[in-house]
Amino acid sequence: LSDDKKGKYAFDPVVEMCEDSTREHLKLCGFTNFVHSSSLVSQALAAVTEEPKVNAIYADLMSGLEHSFDIRDFSDFLPIMEELPTSISFGEAAWKISLTGNTSLLAWSKRGETGEVEWEMNPTDKVSPREWTPEDRVVVLRRFATLED
Repeated sequence: LSDDKKGKYAFDPVVEMCEDSTREHLKLCGFTNFVHSSSLVSQALAAVTEEPKVNAIYADLMSGLEHSFDIRDFSDFLPIMEELPTSISFGEAAWKISLTGNTSLLAWSKRGETGEVEWEMNPTDKVSPREWTPEDRVVVLRRFATLED
């Protein structure tokens, strides 16, 4: 990294864990972002067992051919020259992102009580505004146009 980029981004990796007991060990080492890969597989299998048609949805989303999941700056979805808001609701953010076409808001980052990054997916309250900072991010699902579209 160049000198002007150092310190701009905090080191905050997403760590894969396969056992629940690993969470406490990782916390002791200062890590706060975890993905429990075994749990993800179990949840996907349970969803497909409950409703087999879900498998087609998973296959489409995970193929990477027509859709992608992205973690982005909210400013990437604002018109040129529009300033980043200092507060926004999930509903308003979803609407602004949808105006860019073929993109849906899934989640957004927020700071926990101790300052760690947390991800809030599809919050129940989509109307109340919350503080927004340049460090906050959004998780979006983007659909790529295909030749048939």
